[in-house]
Amino acid sequence: MTMPLEQATGPLHGPERQPYGYAGGQGRVVVAGRVVELPVFYHRVDCFFSVHLASYDAVREALPSREIVPVRWFDGRAAIEVAALRYLDVTAAADGGAVRLAPYAELLISPLVSRHVLPPGVAMLASEQLKVGSFVADAAVTTIEGRDLAREGFGFPAFMADLAFLDAPKEQAVVVSEGEQSILSLRVRPGGRMARVHQPWVLYSSLGGALLETRSPATGWRLGRTGRRSASLTLGDHPVVERLRELGLDTEALASATYLGLRRILPAGHVVADARAWPGHAGEEREEGRYVVDHGGTAHAPMLRG
Repeated sequence: MTMPLEQATGPLHGPERQPYGYAGGQGRVVVAGRVVELPVFYHRVDCFFSVHLASYDAVREALPSREIVPVRWFDGRAAIEVAALRYLDVTAAADGGAVRLAPYAELLISPLVSRHVLPPGVAMLASEQLKVGSFVADAAVTTIEGRDLAREGFGFPAFMADLAFLDAPKEQAVVVSEGEQSILSLRVRPGGRMARVHQPWVLYSSLGGALLETRSPATGWRLGRTGRRSASLTLGDHPVVERLRELGLDTEALASATYLGLRRILPAGHVVADARAWPGHAGEEREEGRYVVDHGGTAHAPMLRG
């Protein structure tokens, strides 16, 4: 649940109070019964992801707007990113005061897209420079706050799920399920070339008949590897996975990355075009999802609340 910040001295947004650069659009969204002001600030984020190839035609046809097109690899296929995130320290302004959101975790499944046709392959290798974004096709989250923020604020098709993490020096992993249904498991080997993160993450979504573009400022460091040995993705039996199979997803990894010292801001997005509805997987109504972390050999421990 949201908790008041005892030492809060003023609003959490405005250019003079944005430690990671200008946050972009401002707005309001109802989150778990409270009016939360955007942007939301993510001060400590753990993140790892893998990239997988899929059918270009299938991904192109599935996207809800012609304003965005899939990014091609050298062989002509599209790419889909599977990203696991743990939000450890989150603050926002709500109901006129400053609050801290409960820690939560999220898995995002997102085709890589752009507003313009880009050269095959090169765009993925220089994604930040060429402004490659991602269309959020599914979002599995562990709290009602996280779900409502995603759904109501941005049109991300979020649903309640269970996420179990392995956080170890030589391996980052997550197992995602919904009740008794397995969705997927992702394992990433940290390492590779280190690069500074200084460009905003560009996210697209469908909300109220419009294509929304959200530019999320981020700062930190990214360790990246290429090749199928960089990550391991195993698919379960779930409606989200059925869609991935229809898109021709290849479970062998094209690349993977982990982040160090990641911080980001989630501001309000802006409308760039019309879009079809994208309901995604609704999931079941639940109080919260299971969120546990094993730090390499220790027992799985639930995240503390409050």
